[in-house]
Amino acid sequence: VVSFGYRCFADCVNLTSISIPSSVTSIGESCFEGCRSLTSITIPSSITQLGARCFENCYSLTSVVLPPSVTSLDDRCFYYCS
Repeated sequence: VVSFGYRCFADCVNLTSISIPSSVTSIGESCFEGCRSLTSITIPSSITQLGARCFENCYSLTSVVLPPSVTSLDDRCFYYCS
């Protein structure tokens, strides 16, 4: 299991996009929290879980593509997004 861990990209206010490799199977708690410039994200089909608050306060996030493989969206995953 390969995971983007707890707050690994949190508060990267200039991060506008990210490509998640297919080797990643989960996105950890608060991983992208506070990435205010992130506008869109495509989750690869290898991802099964999005951790609590993983995209919280991503105010500019207007497009999210979730594959059917995502079976768990934890608490406040997209809280305070556009």
